[in-house]
Amino acid sequence: MRLYKKSGNIKSKKGFTLVELIIAMAIASTVVSVAVSMLMFSNSVYKRGNEQQNVQSNNRLASDYIQKQVRFASDLYLTATPPTVADITDFNPEYVERIYINASNQLVHDQWDILTDSYKTAFITQYQIAGSNFTLNNNRLLINLSPSSDFELKSEIQLPNLLSTNPSSSGAQPVIVFTRDISSAGLAAFLETITFDTGSGGSYIAPISKAAGAPVTAPSTNPTRPGSTFMGWSPAFPTHMPVGGLSLTAIWSDVPRAATSIVVSGPNPATSGTSNDTLTYQYTAVVLDQFNQTMTGQTISWSASNMGGNNSMNSSTGLLSLRNFSGTSTTIIARVGTVTGSMNVSVN
Repeated sequence: MRLYKKSGNIKSKKGFTLVELIIAMAIASTVVSVAVSMLMFSNSVYKRGNEQQNVQSNNRLASDYIQKQVRFASDLYLTATPPTVADITDFNPEYVERIYINASNQLVHDQWDILTDSYKTAFITQYQIAGSNFTLNNNRLLINLSPSSDFELKSEIQLPNLLSTNPSSSGAQPVIVFTRDISSAGLAAFLETITFDTGSGGSYIAPISKAAGAPVTAPSTNPTRPGSTFMGWSPAFPTHMPVGGLSLTAIWSDVPRAATSIVVSGPNPATSGTSNDTLTYQYTAVVLDQFNQTMTGQTISWSASNMGGNNSMNSSTGLLSLRNFSGTSTTIIARVGTVTGSMNVSVN
């Protein structure tokens, strides 16, 4: 059996008191809180700075884009709302472009789409630039982009090719309407033309001018030609304007002509002769076909009503002879086949 001797050298050990522990925790909490606050502040400053940098960068890109598009504009004006096709009367809408701030406060650039014959968005920002506008001063365009109350970007561009502006476009406006190098004779250089050849006697059809590739519609009225029926165009009318334009020739089908009416003319009134002389009066007739065109070479048979005694009408020449005519009037009749024309003549 082993016996252990109790040591008498064990020293007394003392730990932290509750008060000391509370004080230490309070100091540590304060230090951590200050550190976290500084970290959050630094992060907020960095985030805000980064956002401002992005805004500045985006708006510089938007400003540069606008300047690039309108730099060589030949015609430019400002307005409160984007114009519709019906509003554009000075130029072909195919050459008119629109840059504006839409309802969502985004910068939008519209260009004409020749395939759909309407405006199509060519560029749009993915961020808002509320309160932005444009001001035109002679041939200088001031671009004011204000995405927020904290940031504003202003730039000015000289427009060296500007030929015309709208006098009513003064003041700050959210819409730019412009064309590029298409004023006056310059516009014709961008257009192709379809011409129409209707041949001898055919009615005139005005040419159609549009940009190559633009949708085209056939004339609403077909050409006409006496004695012929219009059958179409050769080559066939295209759906879109071809490069280099096109010349179309009318296809006609001849229709047999037939007399449909006769117009009789001559002296009226006529004077009857006495017992010793005979007076003659010449009458003529114009024969018209179904196209209301004069027909020549027709054999006309003449007659007159209410004739008697020595009075007569030459059936082949239309010469009326009067002598002692007792009536007060006669009817001159011209006939071609079954078609007739007449004229009432008073006789004195």
